[in-house]
Amino acid sequence: MRPFYFAATTLIGLTLAALAPAQRPAPPAQLSGKEIYQRTLKSVTWIVQAVEAGGNRVRLMTGSGSLIDVPKRLVLTNYHVVGEAKEVAVFFPQFERNKLLIADREHYFRQLQGRAGYIRGAVIARSPKQDLAVVELPALPQGTTAVRLARESVAPGDQVHSIGHPGASGALWAYTSGFVKAVYKKKWSVADAEERSLMQFEAQVVETSSPINAGDSGGPLLNGAGELVAVTQGGVASQGTISYFIDLSEVKSFLKAKKINITHAPGAAPEATTFADAKTDAKTAETPSKTAEPSDAEKQEKAAEQRLRWAKEFVKDQPGKARDRLEEIVKNYPKSKAAEEAKELLKTLKK
Repeated sequence: MRPFYFAATTLIGLTLAALAPAQRPAPPAQLSGKEIYQRTLKSVTWIVQAVEAGGNRVRLMTGSGSLIDVPKRLVLTNYHVVGEAKEVAVFFPQFERNKLLIADREHYFRQLQGRAGYIRGAVIARSPKQDLAVVELPALPQGTTAVRLARESVAPGDQVHSIGHPGASGALWAYTSGFVKAVYKKKWSVADAEERSLMQFEAQVVETSSPINAGDSGGPLLNGAGELVAVTQGGVASQGTISYFIDLSEVKSFLKAKKINITHAPGAAPEATTFADAKTDAKTAETPSKTAEPSDAEKQEKAAEQRLRWAKEFVKDQPGKARDRLEEIVKNYPKSKAAEEAKELLKTLKK
């Protein structure tokens, strides 16, 4: 406590003006939600990757992203959107001849199935702890613009806006608005869609009243000037409308740590890959490399271990749920080492 009292003592001789609480800089001119949407739309991407879901099944993981640098062609998103993938498919919004946005999800799915309309991007940086990642693209559609990073984050009471791709909707590039409820440091855990692994996060977050849905992850949270102040992360619907975003401070520290310097000069991409070119790039990029595949036994063991780690998370607070998970491991992976440990844990739960 000594530093605190020393500081208080040294302040006694200062003027009253110096003792006044620091004021936040005047905010930039506030735009309407419609203006922010129109200004940011071409910066927001839809990110898709195919993930093995067990057996011969393949599951599509989809999320959102923000183009933050036109010259360097960099897209900011969540780590949990790209995971450990080396490459992902990135869509930019497409428009009718009358310049109206094509928002129909099925339109883009058809292009995905035909391996057209998207650009294959390489994941060049990721931070599992902060839940952030950067994707580098080989080219951009003509006229694509970048969203600018704000100078400072937001505070409780500020109105914010976001654009994303809620999986429950038939439309992509959906707009949402709300107000900031809190900004604070948070530690939390989230299981993946298959409940095979548990991701641990720790970051400064912005909590808002705006509803966030699966598929919105990785998209931009914008201030009233249309500048990025956070990255969409997730929400807790069971506790009311609580949505979480990775704060701007985390974005800047992440980019600094990865030695990624953002080009802030305004402007749009002067030249572009055509969708035909993107189709060719995608075919080339998706040619599987000849790497040693793990055996079925190794895959089973890994899956069992991941499910065991997840089951252990429930042992203390939700023993019933833990029991169900452990019994599932014993039944579905009887020859694994994880099954043996699951049997021992079940004995303790039944006492």
